[in-house]
Amino acid sequence: MPDMMPEFTRQSPSPRYVEMLDLYKRMHRHGDTRNNLPAEKTFDGHSLGPHVPAITRLLASYGARSLTDYGCGKAIGYTDAVIVGHDGKQHKGLLQYWSPIAITLYDPGNPQHDAYPEKQTDAVISTDVLEHIPAEDIPWVLDSMFSLARRFVYLSIACYAAAKSLPSGENAHITQKSPGWWLDQIEAAAIKHGRMDYHGAIFATRTHRIDIGCRNA
Repeated sequence: MPDMMPEFTRQSPSPRYVEMLDLYKRMHRHGDTRNNLPAEKTFDGHSLGPHVPAITRLLASYGARSLTDYGCGKAIGYTDAVIVGHDGKQHKGLLQYWSPIAITLYDPGNPQHDAYPEKQTDAVISTDVLEHIPAEDIPWVLDSMFSLARRFVYLSIACYAAAKSLPSGENAHITQKSPGWWLDQIEAAAIKHGRMDYHGAIFATRTHRIDIGCRNA
């Protein structure tokens, strides 16, 4: 079981979460000056790319008609990426590639997508997000993700230090925990929401991927 109680909530997050959210808002506007990244390339959402094939298969398997990307960043993959489908045809971004699935984009740090979703969607996905959140807020953030999903949640989490640092000098991955710790947190959220199905990957290192999944019959 998780080694912490969810003392904080989405309505009342930890002071550290509030501090980090303000930092990410500033970086979205002004870029990552410490790493010489302009605003348009800071938290642009490119980390979703490697997970598109797996998510596409899950969307088809579940017959999903709607999806929320929780922590989408600037979500460039939905409009700017060129995606080649199984039929060899090129698609201009995920909005076209996953059509007619309805897409909701959410990221509290990006003013363009900071409105909290008003309703559930069949799928909720989140890649390269949770490790950027303070450990004390992980329970309520996972609870938010699972509460927004009707069919399944897809997660990708890194357990190692990021290559980049924040303007404060702190590593960008502020929560670096073991795969077992993360699994405990995910399991607790899934159980709370009726044993919600979940899928994805936990990266113990950059080269050691642990696939995760729990699907109810």
